[in-house]
Formats: sequence, C-alpha cells, structure tokens
Amino acid sequence: SFSQSRFNFMLLRALLGKGLIDFPTLERGTEVQDHDFFALSLPETFHRRQLFETLNAPEAYVFDGIRAPQGWIGCALSYKYLCRSALRMGKARISVMEDDVLLPPEHLQTRAKILDYLDRRESTGKPWDIFVGVIAQLREDTIVSAVERFEGLTFVTINRMTSTVYNIYNQKVMGRYRDWE
Repeated sequence: SFSQSRFNFMLLRALLGKGLIDFPTLERGTEVQDHDFFALSLPETFHRRQLFETLNAPEAYVFDGIRAPQGWIGCALSYKYLCRSALRMGKARISVMEDDVLLPPEHLQTRAKILDYLDRRESTGKPWDIFVGVIAQLREDTIVSAVERFEGLTFVTINRMTSTVYNIYNQKVMGRYRDWE
C-alpha cells in the first residue's frame, strides 16, 4: 500500500541521514518512483515546502529528498535515486525542480513548448543532455554553440550545466547519475 511504502522510504531515509545504512540499502528497501516530473523537497524545511505548495504545480510529484550526513551528498543521492527509478521504468527523460523554484503563471504552457522543442531536437538528430530552466550563475568561459527561437521562446545551447533549480534530463544523463559514486 502507499502508506506502507511511504513509511518504509521515510524510515530508510532517516537511517541513511544518520549514516546507519548505505544508499544501496535504502534503494533495495523502497519502491521505484513511477513519475517523470518531480519537485525535490525536504519535509524538514517545512516553510520552503509550504511556499512551494502555493505555486500550484500539481503535475509535479513531491519527492522527499534523501538525507545524508553531508547535505550536498543527500541532494546528489536524491537525483541518483530519481534517475535510477526513471531508467528502471523506461522513461525517456525526467524533469526535476527544487522547491525554491519560482514558476510563472503560464508555466504549464511554457513547459509544453519546451518538451516539444526537445522532442523536435531528438527527431532531427540534434541530441541534447540537460535542459536547464534557470541559469543561476554563468562562468565567463562558457561556450554558446547555438541560439534558436521556437514558439516564442529562445533556447541557448551551452557547454556546461549551471543550476539544478528546474531541469530536464535525458537518458544519457540519467545514466551518469545512476552510475555516480
């Protein structure tokens, strides 16, 4: 049942957060997430979660981020867990936004255009790795290799990832997360 599954995940998540179990133990004891759009949030940061919930993004499944003794490792393990689940379910891509994202009122329409653009790139032999929805900081040595307009949006292709606030990952990148140690 959903209740038992959630209890198992939250218990194992707490044990991992205290360093009492390892990631493979958590993964073996939990069910695969059958979604392709996630909102990554920590239930312990309830003010952030409450603010996120006011954004009204029901299409995103709220995933309780994995805890680890070091916060950055917990964040990375959350992405690893989501990517491994998506690959096991045969997903072509997943979207992950963090709970501090700010979404415009038209985000569903914009998201549909973005997914159409990514599908079009794939179908015309222009592979992509990560769609970065928010660029938090751009290094001076970043290389811009293309700028394209599509359905009123501007897409810029660059040589590096710059943020994880709202991203879409393809199978190749999900495989890299899956294999991250």
